[in-house]
Amino acid sequence: KEDATTFNDDLSRHILSKITAIGYLLHTYYSGSLRKAIVATDAKERNKDQEEGGTGKSLLGQALKEIVPVFYRGSRKKNLFEDKHLLAGMTTRQKLLFFDDVTSKFDLSSLYTLITGQTEVEHKFINSYALKKEDSPKIYLTTNFSLLGNGSSHDRRIFEIAFSDYYNIKFNPRQDFGYEFFCKEMPYEQWNKFYNFMAQAVKTYLQFGLIEAPKENIRKNQLRCLIKEEFLNWAEESILLDNDIKNYIRNDFNDSFLKSLSEIEKRKFSSFSIKKNLKLFCELKSYDFNPSANGNDIKKNSIEYFEISKLGRSKT
Repeated sequence: KEDATTFNDDLSRHILSKITAIGYLLHTYYSGSLRKAIVATDAKERNKDQEEGGTGKSLLGQALKEIVPVFYRGSRKKNLFEDKHLLAGMTTRQKLLFFDDVTSKFDLSSLYTLITGQTEVEHKFINSYALKKEDSPKIYLTTNFSLLGNGSSHDRRIFEIAFSDYYNIKFNPRQDFGYEFFCKEMPYEQWNKFYNFMAQAVKTYLQFGLIEAPKENIRKNQLRCLIKEEFLNWAEESILLDNDIKNYIRNDFNDSFLKSLSEIEKRKFSSFSIKKNLKLFCELKSYDFNPSANGNDIKKNSIEYFEISKLGRSKT
């Protein structure tokens, strides 16, 4: 295809997103304005603490290791970046920095300097030094959680690819193909196809750049992380829409929610935070918040109201 944007269905765009991300990670030309960390996450919508391992995110990291030198760091450790020797042993030879299986506590902003700036390396018993920008490795990161970030700094530096649950803890590539990938039992013809695919991925990236994947489920998982657990559990049972628009007096809505909490839990919520969580919940459920006012506040006789409806209803 002369124009990759002609692939409009979700599956094709997910595939193209992965192909161009692989091509980006493999090519070594340095362009500071285009530097991003590739973050592999799960496409399936799930609860905030639910992990979906075995989908192939780390397997892609292994595939990259077959092509370029990789500096690997298992990343289940809490406060990962408090380890000043985290990158000890890295040299200009490594072209890719692979953070595997990071936790929900991982702070993406910790990567910003690594992505677009110099890479500080501190060895044990040896003076620290910085790799030049053009020698700094690209970053590939896998996670079973939704990693949150806000603002243009995040959007400019992070590119997310999403993996379905076709492969999972009960069904893996060995069961599908009859052999382990990237080991001696992998047939020669499959190695040949693999190397050809990786070369084509570089070509595709150089032709089209990074192609965004559909973000609906990624965003939904992020929303589930942003909404306070107490509010999410209450709202999923209490805010149920049929074909009607629901109207609530703000103070009555707040009181109804707060009555479901313990005294300790109530301390987490102000009137402002309840409204914020409600807006996030409406986005999660594809509801309109205050549709008759285009999302703005609704007040009558100094009393504020919340109005919630399904998306697409006429605003009257």
